[in-house]
Amino acid sequence: MAYEELIRKAKEYLAPEGGEFESYYRKAAENLRADYNSSLAELKKQYGKDKNAAAAQSMQNLRNMNQYLAARGLSRSGEGVQEQLNANISLANTLSELADSNSRQMAELAKSRNSGLLALEEKRIDRKDANEKWLTERAFEVAKAENAKAEREEDIAREAQQIADERAYQDTVRREKYAYQTSTREAEQAFKQRSTAEAREYELMKIASQREYEDAVRKYEHELEAEIRAEKAKTDAEKAAKDQEYKMEYYLRQQADKERLLDEEREYEERIKASDRKYNEAQKQAEREYSAAQKAKEQSDEKRRIAEERAYKEKLAEAERAEKEKQARQAQQDKLELYRLQQADKERLIAEERAYNESKKNGAGTTGDGKAEDDKRKDAASLSSSEKSYVNSTARSILSAATEGGKRFTTLKERGAAYELLSELEKQETGAEYVDAVRNSLIAAGYKEPTADERRVLSVAEGAEEAYNDAYRKTVDRLAEESINSIAAKPLAVGNAADAQLEYIFTHTGDTQAFYETCDILSISRDAAFRYLQKKNAAENSGGSGMKKAYQNILKD
Repeated sequence: MAYEELIRKAKEYLAPEGGEFESYYRKAAENLRADYNSSLAELKKQYGKDKNAAAAQSMQNLRNMNQYLAARGLSRSGEGVQEQLNANISLANTLSELADSNSRQMAELAKSRNSGLLALEEKRIDRKDANEKWLTERAFEVAKAENAKAEREEDIAREAQQIADERAYQDTVRREKYAYQTSTREAEQAFKQRSTAEAREYELMKIASQREYEDAVRKYEHELEAEIRAEKAKTDAEKAAKDQEYKMEYYLRQQADKERLLDEEREYEERIKASDRKYNEAQKQAEREYSAAQKAKEQSDEKRRIAEERAYKEKLAEAERAEKEKQARQAQQDKLELYRLQQADKERLIAEERAYNESKKNGAGTTGDGKAEDDKRKDAASLSSSEKSYVNSTARSILSAATEGGKRFTTLKERGAAYELLSELEKQETGAEYVDAVRNSLIAAGYKEPTADERRVLSVAEGAEEAYNDAYRKTVDRLAEESINSIAAKPLAVGNAADAQLEYIFTHTGDTQAFYETCDILSISRDAAFRYLQKKNAAENSGGSGMKKAYQNILKD
């Protein structure tokens, strides 16, 4: 069997171990990539949850603050604007910190992945080199053993053939010798019967025959020895040629394997360098984009802050002007109220004095006790007037603190707030006279107690506000569970909440006036309310004549 065929079969027999290692390497690399992908997905998911949670918390805090300021009547004051600015700045800082943390974690994760793959590739190259070396050495040893075995078998066969040839030669010699001895005996017997001439001729023939026999034996031995030497020389030459050919092939294969491993190492290094370059370029691009976005955001925030600060200053100046006008009006009203009270007291005292003089003229007379009672009545009347002035001034102070910017109680929302204030005062048992004084001061400021229908509208507005908050919170929670960026999806949440609010108002009101009044209380534009009614009417137009008639009544102005 050829040496190359022996080496090929030996390598095929020993090759499965290398295949198992390659399978192990691919599985380890796939597991490492799968861990990286799962960690990256988990990191992105956690980043999205953190952003959504931060945005939702910021929105919830801002809404709670707005509700608190609205409850205090400060929703449009400078404090409300400042809280809005603080909430936006806090949210921007939180999102920036989350983005920085996410970028660092992604970079560390990618670096860990690349390090793991590099370590695996280095182990693979080392193991593959060692495996190739071991495979070649084992194949060489197996081929060498197989060749030695084949040579031993050939030597054994050759020796067996030589022994068989030697035996055949000995058999031939024995047969020839036996035949010679037989012929000799026969010749001797014949010789005894022949004459002397024939005996001499027989002797010569015997000598010639012996000589021919010896010549034949020598010739056969010489040919056999020549054939054995030629066969041995041929076998030695073939063996030396095969050994030299195998050594040359093994050396060339080693050189080819070394060059292939060097090429694979260079190719792997190039791939690693290219991957590092792509990663560095992507990271630099991401940093540039993030820096540009941060710069644009800072510029936008700065512009918005300047605009809001300008608007806040304008509102503050307008509030100061309104406060000054309110104080001037209040001072004028206080003077008019004091003058009216003084005139009323004077008229009452004059009337009492006139009644007293008339009774005196009529002879009723006035004793010392009567005079004392008159003094008491005067003191009581004076005390009642001072108490009323005190109550009025106290009520005006409460109203001034409860209102903002000199607001008048003319709109339904303001009248509702005043109605709740009076209800709270009645619950606190501060006295009917005190409550009446506050009510009179509110009436002087333009207050008119809401009717039953107006109170129903205010109740619907309060319920609609709660429906808005619930729908907004549910939408934000759903988007957070679906890992959707709540900042990008904020219009969706606001739209859903606005639709829920209008649906609540539509369900709990039955006429155009109540519907639009409720929208006015909640600062919803008439255009938005009208568009909602049109959309509702178009969607339910084929739902039945009764429903259609109800919508037509709502749309009818």
